[in-house]
Amino acid sequence: MKKNSSEDQSAGSSARREAGVARMWRRIALGALVLVASVALAACGDDPGENGSNGGAQFEDAVLADQEDAEEWANASAPQIYFVSIFTPMLITMGEEEDENCPVVNEDSAAGLVEVSGGCTDLDGRTWSGSMTIQEGEFSQELWFPGGDQDLSISELVIDDFGFVGTETCASDPEVEGEVDFTLNGKITTEELGGDRFGFSVELRIDGKGMDAETCEISEGKGITTYEGEVEVLEFDSATGMGLAHRWNGSGTRADPDVGQAAVETVDEVLDAGGCEFKPMSGSTKVSAGGVEMEFIYNGETHCDEEATVTWYLDGEEMGVVEGVACSSARGGPVGPAMVLLMLMMVAFQRRSARA
Repeated sequence: MKKNSSEDQSAGSSARREAGVARMWRRIALGALVLVASVALAACGDDPGENGSNGGAQFEDAVLADQEDAEEWANASAPQIYFVSIFTPMLITMGEEEDENCPVVNEDSAAGLVEVSGGCTDLDGRTWSGSMTIQEGEFSQELWFPGGDQDLSISELVIDDFGFVGTETCASDPEVEGEVDFTLNGKITTEELGGDRFGFSVELRIDGKGMDAETCEISEGKGITTYEGEVEVLEFDSATGMGLAHRWNGSGTRADPDVGQAAVETVDEVLDAGGCEFKPMSGSTKVSAGGVEMEFIYNGETHCDEEATVTWYLDGEEMGVVEGVACSSARGGPVGPAMVLLMLMMVAFQRRSARA
């Protein structure tokens, strides 16, 4: 990717700031790969508005009835939604070939600002359009998670029709090619609230087409997230400042044509490195659609099992357990087959790049 850095008044502070911005970019990109790869493994309309809202797009209410539905929605908690939403735009910039010129990256190191834009064709033959702007915050808070540490460091990420159109060769049959595309719109913000608290909001829309590596079929995918929440750091590592325990609250809507639309709400979800390394200690996430309510109760404080089970309820009645919530914690909300396909396509690009 091309980098055009502005001159700073102080060479020393410029170097430190530039190194920080570069670390931010690499850290987010790596986190995106890990989290979206987990999406694939854990299965273990109208134009959008300016801010990523559904712009009138229609989705059916999600069906909340049985174990399969519970497994689809067990991942729709506040931290899951926040981190996968903020990582997804970073992931799509990764390609099979490392390209320093496309998409174009302009960095203002002094301001902690990164601008990524299209209007070019990369070495994979993908034609890029649109733009996204990433503003690094004055804050940076690292948080412990069962699936790997994550960072609160971006104050604002604005995405305007950012994505690409390209041709994908089928992995199982190299003679088959098809057109794929991926477009994002939206805005994600994070702010310090004081008292070791951070607020965040997510408005994100994903549209695209991806190729199935085995069947070579092209499938369309779409996903819309509107969410607001808050995280409070409860305990810090005295040596590193990492947040070892933190509590999450948030609410909003998730929509995907394969799984439907639902309102989701997380209440007091506590993650604690010293309490349970496999899943949340306490709290709950509710999913509501069509007059039905599904609830997941986190119980790591009393039952810290390696299988990371979570008890789920349907309209107040206990129904059973969902396993692998630690895996789910990296999935970031319900995704239907088409969206999983798109994410697998992104991961495949980066894995081939890593082997090169």
